[in-house]
Amino acid sequence: MRVRRDTAGGTGDDDEADIAFDSGVISLDSAISNASAGVTATTLGQFLNVGTVGGTTYTNPDSLTGTAIAYIPEWKDQSGNNANATQSVHSLQRRIHNGTTDADLQQSNGQPTLFASSGGGFEVSLPQLTTPFCSMVFDRNNNDFTTWTPRNSAWMALGDSSTSTTVTSTMGTLTAYKNGSQMTITTRAQFATDIGSDQLLFTHTTTQAQQASTWKFATYYTNNTAFNIKPSLQENIMWGTDQSDNRTGIESDINGFFGIY
Repeated sequence: MRVRRDTAGGTGDDDEADIAFDSGVISLDSAISNASAGVTATTLGQFLNVGTVGGTTYTNPDSLTGTAIAYIPEWKDQSGNNANATQSVHSLQRRIHNGTTDADLQQSNGQPTLFASSGGGFEVSLPQLTTPFCSMVFDRNNNDFTTWTPRNSAWMALGDSSTSTTVTSTMGTLTAYKNGSQMTITTRAQFATDIGSDQLLFTHTTTQAQQASTWKFATYYTNNTAFNIKPSLQENIMWGTDQSDNRTGIESDINGFFGIY
């Protein structure tokens, strides 16, 4: 990921850096690289000046006046296809540290999570997908939610307070699974209620291809206005073809790492 630190206009405000995996996950010990000019920190904990966490005291080489909030302007693609997900609008960026001194990264089930305080999501460039299949790990936080949207008027899955039976838009038939069990979907409101507010593994596929140069996920747009969508994201994977035959294996692998159900 790429992190932007927010120091409310103080030293180091809006500086950015790439953060690497630390033993397979993002942590305060993760090394940083490609940082903004003047940054001398070498780990994420130093970059944010988090203080002392888990018995480790992180020094403050950049002389920040307090602990910075960490926002994510870019979520890097792990497939090797360079389909990085981005969000350039500061108010719509998700955060991974809330700026509390002596506190760890925000987590769910002991794993880092990207929290949204005011909605917003990511955009990513993808080719045409024949039968898109998606897996997501998130906490819904009692708010409306959407998954991937190829354009403003379409979405793969939508749950909100509406009694509308249109839970997809021009995307064909939706087949959805929550924590390994297929969901029966009638209305958007029922869908949102059944998703619940706890951490979950959600896999779904649609049956209609969409041609779109830019896809969005974790939010949806009407007339380019972002709705207040707040799922805390931990993982989001899109396949270009239907992976239903591999679904149980995919769910088992993801659940084994995140410990969801």
